[in-house]
Amino acid sequence: MSYSARMRRWAVAALLAAACAGIPRTPAQRGTALRGAVVDDHGGSVIGATVRLFAGADAEPRTAETRQAGRFEFPDVPAGRVRVEASASGCFPGSTEVTVPAARSVECLVRIERTCVIEGTIRFEAEGVAGAVLEARSVRGGAVETGWSGTGGRFLVGGLHKGPHRVAVTLPPDARLGDGSYVVAPIDMAFDARAGGKACVVDLPAGASLAVSAPGGSVTIRGPRAAERRYPVEPGAPLRIRGLPEGAYELVHHAPDGRESTMKLELPESGTIDAAFPTAE
Repeated sequence: MSYSARMRRWAVAALLAAACAGIPRTPAQRGTALRGAVVDDHGGSVIGATVRLFAGADAEPRTAETRQAGRFEFPDVPAGRVRVEASASGCFPGSTEVTVPAARSVECLVRIERTCVIEGTIRFEAEGVAGAVLEARSVRGGAVETGWSGTGGRFLVGGLHKGPHRVAVTLPPDARLGDGSYVVAPIDMAFDARAGGKACVVDLPAGASLAVSAPGGSVTIRGPRAAERRYPVEPGAPLRIRGLPEGAYELVHHAPDGRESTMKLELPESGTIDAAFPTAE
């Protein structure tokens, strides 16, 4: 084959290769792009939320993260009914269901509710009380969320839905004030939980006080609205208990030698009652 013939063949081959390269390939069948946004209960964008897509009972969920303006995208989603769930720190999870058409894209919106808090200070006669247990439940029902008061009586109960709550406050048996007296003071009150919180002061009811004298050992107290409590008592140093609800009480003295003696009394709404167990002969 002459040189000119070979050149013509190479030129034809090059032209055919170029023509083939320019022919578009038929794309494989692809699903729909599912795009959307995650917003909170005030309509604000939630950036950094985790979004999960459930498309089909047997399919593994797909995960994405919201970015600017709370936007997310799942490419290549098969047509049909799917569920989209969103979660974020400081929010309750939210979800929505979407019917995905055989189209290029579809939009959806997922709303999640920001959690609320109740915070403030627990006090008894202007003194902060640490160790108080707070149990909050929405008036609409649901789970009970628990918090505790710390130094200076400061507390915070989080993870709440927005709106009115009932909050029960109880103190542990070893809760004491600066003067060494024990304090009971149970209380049940209403709170309005809100995002960001609003500090409040909870003043425990002063109630009545007991001054119990006994020759050592310990004293168990049973009364209304307060769990049975047992306190140590020193000879010559009265056991002082404050914040007791009004009503009938039973006091049991457990002597160091194992003997027991019982006393019943009625506490008024306020004031101090002295109770003395006799010294063993």
